Parts: sequence; structure tokens; C-alpha cells
Amino acid sequence: MFGFLKRKKIPASNQERIVLIKRLIRLRCDHSLEAREVFATMGTNLEDFDDTIVLGMPEASIMSIVEQYLTGREFGATDDIAIPFLNQSHATLLSLAGLNLPEVTPPYSLERYLVHYLEHIHSHGVPVDPSFVPIAIREVKAFYKR
Repeated sequence: MFGFLKRKKIPASNQERIVLIKRLIRLRCDHSLEAREVFATMGTNLEDFDDTIVLGMPEASIMSIVEQYLTGREFGATDDIAIPFLNQSHATLLSLAGLNLPEVTPPYSLERYLVHYLEHIHSHGVPVDPSFVPIAIREVKAFYKR
């Protein structure tokens, strides 16, 4: 009845968000042999990564986009409104850095948009397997109790 009282404020504190991103990175390593091998060759414990490095990882983008999506949904936006809005907002900001994010095509869903975003913006490094995306979405939603 009062489940909304237990919800965590979006966004969480910076430190909580770093912890969540590292949790997502560990989940991706559990999910992907390739990601696990790359992290193993880095010779550094994930806990020792500088926050700036962590914030540049695909998992940080996933977390941030899910946060934005959840906020839009709480204001009543449907996927048909929220996803094109997020796409256009991200495309505009990324264009300032010289990056191109094409328009996502229907049917609109958070999972499809994240795969689209990751394929275009995080195409360098170890690719994020599309099958990991729903796992990451569930983790972020659970973190925020949504």
C-alpha cells in the first residue's frame, strides 16, 4: 500500500551511484567471458578504479539512462514519449562532443534504446552483449526500488 515510501530518490548520491556502476561491471563480467578476461588483464582491482574511469564505462551510461527513463515514467511519460525524448536529448548533447547518435526507430522500449545507445556510443572496447542489458535494467530498477 505504501510501497512508494520505500523508493530511493533518483539520482542517488555520487558514492552510491559509483557502487551501483561497479556492481553492474561485476555483473557484466559474470555474464561475459570476454569482459572478464579484459578486466583480468588490466591487473587492477575494480575497487581501485578511479571514479572518473568508472563514470566512463558503459555501465555508467546504462545506469544514467535508466535513471532518466524512470524519472520520465514517474511524470507519466509512456515509452513512445520517453524514448524519443531521451534519444533526442542525448543526440544533442553528444553532438557537442562531435559524436553522432542516430535516431532510434520504433517500437520504443528502454531495452532497445540502451542497445542502440551502447552500439553507437560505447562501440570501442569490449562490446556489451545485448542479453546483458535487461539484467542491468533490472539491477538499476531494484536499486531504486522500482
